[in-house]
Amino acid sequence: VERRVLPYEPLLVNRERRGRDQRHSWVRGVAALHPALRLSAAAAALALVAARSGLGDDVCLALRLGGSLLACAAALELGSAAAIAAAAVLVAVVSWVRGEREESRDFELTELGLAAAASSASYAPPGGRLEELHARGVDSRNWREDRSLSTDVVAVLYNRHTQTCLVAFRGSATLGDWKSNVHHVLPGNERDSTPPGSV
Repeated sequence: VERRVLPYEPLLVNRERRGRDQRHSWVRGVAALHPALRLSAAAAALALVAARSGLGDDVCLALRLGGSLLACAAALELGSAAAIAAAAVLVAVVSWVRGEREESRDFELTELGLAAAASSASYAPPGGRLEELHARGVDSRNWREDRSLSTDVVAVLYNRHTQTCLVAFRGSATLGDWKSNVHHVLPGNERDSTPPGSV
């Protein structure tokens, strides 16, 4: 079966690149930027396009600015672009400062402590895992649970500021888990120890 290539795929993916990450360098560069910066840049670009389409000779005539209409329109576009860029930078900086302030609350938290807290949170039901994470000493409110990827057995937690992802697997907790242990692990059949559909 031949794989279908999407029309935009060559712009994003380099099939000649070896390894799991086959994205082009520019895609990896954009992905490395902080999400607040990417969102601010996109919002600035959209606002600039909207502002440009609304500026014209009528605005210059209404303001009665001196000089030619072309120079007036260029000055207005430049001024609006500068204002939009400044607003986007301000939003990105405020978002980054708030994220850093949250991260400073976990200054003394080690990677081992974070992993232990995530492991403990995996035993909580989906939707209640962040409370368990905070109860176990993770004070930063930048952490979120990805409800689309998490299950009763797997907790997928991510930090939107540091772009860190944690995947924690719950151990044996239910009667079904222990039944699986007895039937498969004790006799040595570890390959089939995970019940179908549990992960």
